[in-house]
Amino acid sequence: MLATCNPGAERLFGLPAGLLIGQPLDRLVAERNWAGLPLPEAGSETKQEVLFSRNEHDQFVAELTVSQGALEDEHYTCLIRDITERRRIEQQLFQEKMLAQVTLASIGDGVITTGPDARVRYLNPVAEQLTGWSEEEASDRPLDEIYCLFDEVTGEGLLNPVSAMLRRYRQALSRQPGSMSQLRRRDGSEVTVQDAVAPIRDAEGHIIGAVLTFRDVTANRRLARELSHQAAHDTLTGLVNRKEFERRVAHALQRHESSGGEQVLCYMDLDQFKIVNDTCGHAAGDELLRQLAKLFQSHIRSSDVLARLGGDEFGLLLSGCTLEEAVPIVEGIRTLVEEYRFSWEGKTFAVGVSIGLVPVERRCSASTCCSARQTAPVMRPRMPGATVFICIRRRRCPDAGAARRDAVGQPPAPGAGCRPAASIRAANLSDQRARQSARLRGAGAAAGQRRAGDSARRVYAGRRALRSGLGD
Repeated sequence: MLATCNPGAERLFGLPAGLLIGQPLDRLVAERNWAGLPLPEAGSETKQEVLFSRNEHDQFVAELTVSQGALEDEHYTCLIRDITERRRIEQQLFQEKMLAQVTLASIGDGVITTGPDARVRYLNPVAEQLTGWSEEEASDRPLDEIYCLFDEVTGEGLLNPVSAMLRRYRQALSRQPGSMSQLRRRDGSEVTVQDAVAPIRDAEGHIIGAVLTFRDVTANRRLARELSHQAAHDTLTGLVNRKEFERRVAHALQRHESSGGEQVLCYMDLDQFKIVNDTCGHAAGDELLRQLAKLFQSHIRSSDVLARLGGDEFGLLLSGCTLEEAVPIVEGIRTLVEEYRFSWEGKTFAVGVSIGLVPVERRCSASTCCSARQTAPVMRPRMPGATVFICIRRRRCPDAGAARRDAVGQPPAPGAGCRPAASIRAANLSDQRARQSARLRGAGAAAGQRRAGDSARRVYAGRRALRSGLGD
């Protein structure tokens, strides 16, 4: 029974003290299965949350605190505090928390939240799968133990972005935000991940934690590498393609301007390839190109760049090599191709290669080197100061398709050095005069043959006309 009440109780229940005093407490309780007033021991108190009612349609949640004074005191003191607003806020926070957890569990990215000490507080299911740690096992562990990052190129350990941020950026990140790195899982396997981090702040703006999101980009990374490789390599031979070769030549020119160093650019054109292609078909031609590409690769260094420029044309960039040192190398390639025999469906073919060389010089540009590369096998120096092109060719002889070296542009023996440009120009001039004389002799002989034929036709026509007149 209520023995007395204060004005606060009157306002809380909306009734005057006269109507409240003498009422049993359970009449003010809206819960049907209320167990009754908890009676504490002397000198102690009990607390519980009880649903009270002001009337039939107005109810509120209150915290009921019951205490007892001395042992001989038969009265209990009840303190009733309305906590309806607090319960509403708690319920709202609980709903928001459940909504956030469901959202984090349903997204495809891994999410890790940490406290201000960079210790793990929460992992969503994707983060558990990617790291190999469960939320219970990872809870309160240092993030560096759960989220171990390594550089995908050097294999060195990386500072996780959460630690750098929680230190108020006193230590700069060694990589750009959003960059990709290797995540080493609990079982030792590695996946390529891309991550991002954001701070968690309190009402005053102080950082009290961080949220780390990351995703597995291993498949995307592998696909990007495959596309990049396909864009820079020839699909038939697996060699560098023309576009990538031109890019590397331009890079070699820039490196030559900055740090110097000798480099030689080679252009190789296959001989007798069209015969194989026309005789046995494109499948045989493709197989010949693949075999020759492997043959070329077996004779060059790993630092050299070998490319297929298109059709039966190949390019070779020799790094750290002078023109004199490059001649024995390409002579070895020419010998390998000359001794090589290609077999297809019972037929055997001998092929050759014409090779042109040009040194990469400081005054050259990428377009100049590329044009020189395309015309090197047929160009000769014609004026003082021109670039010397050393050409190695083979051509068919009248007997059994044998091949011999072209005397013009004959490379020197290994170690003998290059011929002077003046001697090459003299040889070129002699060859030009010889070819002009041959052309003139050929043209004169052809004209004489045409005149003889015309005279014979006129004599024959006159004889026919004479016979016709005698017959009449």
